[in-house]
Amino acid sequence: MIVGKIVNGLSSLVGGINEGMRLSGYARTAQELRLLSDKQLADLGISRALLEIGVNAYPWKAEEISKLIPDNVTTLKAKEAVTEAPQMPRTPKAA
Repeated sequence: MIVGKIVNGLSSLVGGINEGMRLSGYARTAQELRLLSDKQLADLGISRALLEIGVNAYPWKAEEISKLIPDNVTTLKAKEAVTEAPQMPRTPKAA
């Protein structure tokens, strides 16, 4: 019985430490993200308003924004970049 209580207590302590470290990481991330411009945050899909609320609003993304971005958007852009060859300028013909 005593061993079980000790194990439960240690488990609870470790869980609390893990939670504290997780929240601390989110707080540091939020602090760094606040340094970005509104345009940069928008490009990342991060809401400055949610970011200012803090850790409780994590992941700081507006749900409707993330729903609008298709899962394959990076794949499509990568294919476009590969298939589009640069166009060379034409040289004028001599008269």
